[in-house]
Amino acid sequence: MEFIAPIIVAIILIYAVARWISISRRNKKAMLEELDAEPEEPIATGAVVLEKQAGGFYSGSTKTARYNMACNVKFLTDDGRTIVYEVSQEKFAEIYEGQKGILVTVGKNFIDFGE
Repeated sequence: MEFIAPIIVAIILIYAVARWISISRRNKKAMLEELDAEPEEPIATGAVVLEKQAGGFYSGSTKTARYNMACNVKFLTDDGRTIVYEVSQEKFAEIYEGQKGILVTVGKNFIDFGE
């Protein structure tokens, strides 16, 4: 009976180490596949700014609180899709509702909008 507890602890430790190795290998493989993937090409499409929204939130603790601003712009593309992208504060200030221009994206990431 005295030797059962150490055996159970050893089994749990072996399982935990094996699980950690398995997860680490899976994560490493996913990262390597992502690096090997062909980079996506930028896509430029005509679009109109439908709506702008800015909102903020505090993050951190009471001693290290930071205010984070999220600037979102809703676009209507020439092919009829409505898409919302988070943009920088500088770009948010430049864009106005109803503006027509060229929307440049890579994958699901906003790159630029303008004439």
